[in-house]
Amino acid sequence: MIKNKIANEFFVNAFNIILNNEQEDMRKIFANEKISITEIHILEAVNRTNPSSMNAIANRLHVTSGSLTTSTSQLIKKGYLTKEVNKLDRRIKTLQLTKDGMRVIKEHDLWHENLIDSILSTMSKEEITLIENALLKVTDNFNK
Repeated sequence: MIKNKIANEFFVNAFNIILNNEQEDMRKIFANEKISITEIHILEAVNRTNPSSMNAIANRLHVTSGSLTTSTSQLIKKGYLTKEVNKLDRRIKTLQLTKDGMRVIKEHDLWHENLIDSILSTMSKEEITLIENALLKVTDNFNK
């Protein structure tokens, strides 16, 4: 039972600390822009989903197509995304990052790289291997 409590505390605290730090840092990085961490994560999903159809992105983010439509409309207005209608099937709409959208993704990816580098720099090679194996099992469990 103690193991479960420790694991629970770790995951809850790690998630909250990382998300809070990420939000704070993204606010500083994009201080002159009106973009939220939620919008940045939508851009990230567009960048990592192929094909980048609205349905595929909504599924990746575990949100409804309707709520994604609202958010992507704002991102299009802000100049971070474009939307194209499929010429063969007008019901299919795909999203693409603009130059500004790619710039946001590059900054966000760099933040994550720095976070991981910072954490792993405190560990030995053996500890890194151990945590990588543990995280693979955790990820497998999340994907069930």
